Amino acid sequence: MRDIEHKLDQVDIDVRERIAVRLQRAQQVLAQRPKDKRQLDALHTPEEAKTLTRRQWRWIKRR
Repeated sequence: MRDIEHKLDQVDIDVRERIAVRLQRAQQVLAQRPKDKRQLDALHTPEEAKTLTRRQWRWIKRR
């Protein structure tokens, strides 16, 4: 994670913003505890979730 954060300085601003959002979500998933109230279940947005198949949903829920 730190390596990616350090390399963000070399990337264009628009790309940096998109990557920063994903990094924030990844850090939140890594930091959360099993019993946390506001858990982040996935890294994708709700719009992307609408396109997932039932098989993909089952795989995500098992993790």
